[in-house]
Amino acid sequence: MDDWDMIFEGETRLYQSLFPETENKYPRAFSTIEGATTLTESEVQVLKPVPRDARHVGGDHSQRAVDRPMTRSQAVVGQKIEFSFNRNARPFLRQRGIPMYALLCASAAALHRIVLGARTKVLTNVALRRIRIRFVWPHPAGYEPAAEVYEEWVPVNDTLTRLQLAMLVAQVFNRFVEQQRTSRLSHYEVFEFRLRQDAFYRVWLVRLERVESNLFIADLNYAVSDPDE
Repeated sequence: MDDWDMIFEGETRLYQSLFPETENKYPRAFSTIEGATTLTESEVQVLKPVPRDARHVGGDHSQRAVDRPMTRSQAVVGQKIEFSFNRNARPFLRQRGIPMYALLCASAAALHRIVLGARTKVLTNVALRRIRIRFVWPHPAGYEPAAEVYEEWVPVNDTLTRLQLAMLVAQVFNRFVEQQRTSRLSHYEVFEFRLRQDAFYRVWLVRLERVESNLFIADLNYAVSDPDE
């Protein structure tokens, strides 16, 4: 049994214990490592970027006075931390992100084998003890507010790796989804980015962008429908 078989065997047991049996194959396909390997190039096209409203991405850093040098923390604003399957995955799966469910539920050992640069330290430029992780989820056009904003502080240090950060983000996203289960985001009748009841099984983490010295906003892909719908 090779490494990938071991990943799939453990993940299958975990999935079966946490997610009810269903005839619909797509929640599993979009939520697990094993499932992602079964997706075809046409099926992954249903993964759509979740729009971010520009009014919620942080302060304006373009008006800094020229005689006022940036601090070390300010200098890293704009940093992007990417999350992707590594070269073992099929090319069309790379750079689309990593399933949130897998980041929350799969073992660290399994994830280390499939996440590109999993052991790379990603917060070495700034000595921070905690950061804010923010999610921005849109409402339909014409609604106020234009988007739902959710953020949490999480503890970090300069030894934090890409995978460890991704796993922290998945925990925060899980709490965001749970909070929104009874909100209007989950009950729009016709809206592409309605937060479906199985949304947690359909969202992939693509990257974090640092928009302030201690604030990171998540970029997400969302399987807004099933490929056969």
